Amino acid sequence: MAGASVPTYLYSDGVPLEDGLTHLRVRESVRTTERLLREMITDKDPKKRQWDPATGLPFDTEDPWTIIRALIRVCKGYTLTNEPRLAEHDHSGFWNRNLTPVGAWPILQYIGDGAQCQAIVRLVRAMAMAIGLPGKVELVVVYALLEVDGGKTALVDSMLPLDQDPAKYRIGWMGQWEFQPGLHHAKQRTANDGVGEVPGLADRHVDVGDEYPLNKVFNAYEACLRYTRPGIKEKPTYFGGGVPDSWYETPEEVLHIFHQLVWTRRVDTAFGPQSRVVEIVADYRKGKP
Repeated sequence: MAGASVPTYLYSDGVPLEDGLTHLRVRESVRTTERLLREMITDKDPKKRQWDPATGLPFDTEDPWTIIRALIRVCKGYTLTNEPRLAEHDHSGFWNRNLTPVGAWPILQYIGDGAQCQAIVRLVRAMAMAIGLPGKVELVVVYALLEVDGGKTALVDSMLPLDQDPAKYRIGWMGQWEFQPGLHHAKQRTANDGVGEVPGLADRHVDVGDEYPLNKVFNAYEACLRYTRPGIKEKPTYFGGGVPDSWYETPEEVLHIFHQLVWTRRVDTAFGPQSRVVEIVADYRKGKP
């Protein structure tokens, strides 16, 4: 999706971490928006096909909220696994870096290979700007910290501007701050045997002693597109990049898509490097069916 780009004229902070708009990107954004709207309205699930669950009314395809809800379906789910053949695009993160300057746009070309939740919401925001969608479209991450209410309270950071707090970010590519919001990646704890342990948000129920491949199950945060319709006293809606067909009214609802906040330790096994659960800090599903 590379090409001669021009600065976006929408929003004061522009398209974050992506290359600018081109005729091709605008055209593909319009085509993809129309396709996703049609797919949502004709979904095999009759509840999704006939009614908008948010309002109980028939779909209004001219409502910006409906359009955003369709756009978040651009990826069926998230992945943290990198595809080697897409290394030039920095899969699965699709960061805009010196060697991969176009950011999240290539997701449209390689939609079947998936992307990280942060890359998905970045693409959706860029597409929303490309089609001129009204309203406030923000990129945020929802996470928890062990130091704040034992990990039970949902916290929100904006992806823009990049937060320079060294407790949450670390020096990465080309000596610049690497985007690692949420859990304190640079603040690992040391076990008695000197092995470092890191926190993780589990996307399924886990028990102490369970082991999973690296880059599976445990997340640092849920990246969301926070959308506010234009109008008076409109409340924002959170759309998670890895959970299409879902939306949330509060950060707490977003946090509770995860099952637990845990400490993990890397271990080498016959099946390769694994993340082993060493402690359950908070259980978000306890007492829930």
